[in-house]
Amino acid sequence: MRFTDWIQALSLLVVSIALVLSSLQVRHMARQSRTASSSLRRSSYHALMAGQGELAALFLRDDPVLAQWHIRSRGFKVRDAAEAKRVAFVLLRLNMHEGTLLGHRDGVVSLEHWTAWENVIKLDLADQVYRDCWPVARTLYTRTFVEYVDRVIARLPAPVPVPVGKNPGISAPH
Repeated sequence: MRFTDWIQALSLLVVSIALVLSSLQVRHMARQSRTASSSLRRSSYHALMAGQGELAALFLRDDPVLAQWHIRSRGFKVRDAAEAKRVAFVLLRLNMHEGTLLGHRDGVVSLEHWTAWENVIKLDLADQVYRDCWPVARTLYTRTFVEYVDRVIARLPAPVPVPVGKNPGISAPH
């Protein structure tokens, strides 16, 4: 084998090693990119959830007329401002629950966080006020969330009946 053949063989070896290292570097960069993308989605999700709560608090808390209008425009029949605030709170909580469920489905919310949050959802849905709101509220959410809530409610025990006139819940939908 001539000297030039050895040089070419060595060059081929060096190029092969460089290609392998380059491939490993590209894979590492792709992994970093996925991690950064996941972090960005998580941050966006948290900003969206925080923004909804802040807007609701800002506009609905101190303006009973606006709160009643807002809730009635979503199809709820409320008697007064206190009931409108209660429904607004339920909707805000349902928004949080939906965002958490969809975030878990999309890999933004960890299994540990989701498992704990699912207990919160079940506690909320066991409350009669949430159940009174659900027939109207279900029209405002994604099919995935509606199917999930319907399954959770179906598995819960029937709520304890409240004597007529004593229910602080929501009027029947109109």
